[in-house]
Amino acid sequence: MSENKLVDKLVEVSHQERTAGYKVVVMLIGAVTFLLVIPGVLFLAGYALENHFLAGLQEAIRTYAAWTVMVLGLLLLAWSAIIQVISGNGTPVPIAPPRRLIVSGPYRFSRNPMQLGAMLYYLGIGTLLGSALIGALMLVLCLILGTMYNKFIEERELNMRFGKEYEDYQDRTPFLIPRLR
Repeated sequence: MSENKLVDKLVEVSHQERTAGYKVVVMLIGAVTFLLVIPGVLFLAGYALENHFLAGLQEAIRTYAAWTVMVLGLLLLAWSAIIQVISGNGTPVPIAPPRRLIVSGPYRFSRNPMQLGAMLYYLGIGTLLGSALIGALMLVLCLILGTMYNKFIEERELNMRFGKEYEDYQDRTPFLIPRLR
């Protein structure tokens, strides 16, 4: 006999013949238990944890995450702008653009680190001042509008100014999201 009496009992019970009625009743009890009783108990426990023990934690996490993403976005924006001034002898403003193609700093990893930084900043500020949904919508709108500008205007202009040098840069550097190596 096994050391575990419960296992022994379950094995013994599994060999017994059962009537169809018994099987139906057991199935109903199992269904009610696993589809209603257990989820109900877990829901009540989760509800109590959220509203009594973890009250405020969700808001703190949202606020912390929003500030983190916002600061990361601002740092990426600042780094990108500084590199444009130092390495490119220009600015991020289209009427005073860099005079040289920039392939260093954040531009080693992404052709559009300023758009990526702006997307992170907008996600953070939208989440901080509104909700995670507002932040996500701001990110998506920035992605759409920024991508349209970069694809239809900026890339054409850079290709006209830098030619083959820019084409080579396009071939080796991702448009927006850096590759994980």
